[in-house]
Amino acid sequence: MRVKKILLIVLISLLFLGVTVAYFYFVSEMETETIAETVCSGINVNFKDSLKVNLISREQIVSLVDQTEKVTGTKCKKINLTRIEKLLDSRGEILKSEVYFSSPTILSIDVVQRKPVVRFENDTEGYYADESGFLFPLLNTYNVPIVTGDIPLRLGREYMGIPEGKDGEWIKGILRLTNYISNNEYWNKNIEQIYIEGGEICLVSRISHHKIIFGNYRDIDAKFKKLATFYTTIAPAKGWNSYKVVNLKYNKQIICK
Repeated sequence: MRVKKILLIVLISLLFLGVTVAYFYFVSEMETETIAETVCSGINVNFKDSLKVNLISREQIVSLVDQTEKVTGTKCKKINLTRIEKLLDSRGEILKSEVYFSSPTILSIDVVQRKPVVRFENDTEGYYADESGFLFPLLNTYNVPIVTGDIPLRLGREYMGIPEGKDGEWIKGILRLTNYISNNEYWNKNIEQIYIEGGEICLVSRISHHKIIFGNYRDIDAKFKKLATFYTTIAPAKGWNSYKVVNLKYNKQIICK
């Protein structure tokens, strides 16, 4: 008798469990079907980086996605999230994107932009470069050090990527130079421009009108120490207008003309 009672309790428990599982499965299927039939009513863009100036605007992202994928007004189940991410990640100014539905009808896009650290520009081409040396075309203006003049890059206006060989080596050298200047409070305030002339790096200073020939991107610290010596010792002693050119490119020498 006792065994029958236990079996009855077990049977009732299993029956209750089965009904509960079936109920939740039915509700889940109904919700899935409802979501599948919903139509996307809008796009929400979130910037997940620290850039104060956006290289690409929310409006540009929404327009790009809507024109290419026709998201707004389309059933959510027909929207290919992976394809939208690939579309956005193909843009040079976007480092990474994540696309998902934050609600049944709103498509959300999280964007991390590339952070430019230097700008290269000549008469025919222009690029931003991030800290990895990745180049992408100039778009919205962003305040970073500018390198102008005879830039030895012929990659095309729409180039995106990290150049190899001599181009890649040259870019990394310039990045070391601009990084050194940016991390030094004194030089960051007083070096106004970097330009390339005859294959050599030249600097424009806010302190004086002198042409500063830096040479190549090697021995950066030693060259700036020589420039500091010129400003603190040579120029005050000889007169600020005594020279027009300060040449730092030779080892352990400062040549003033």
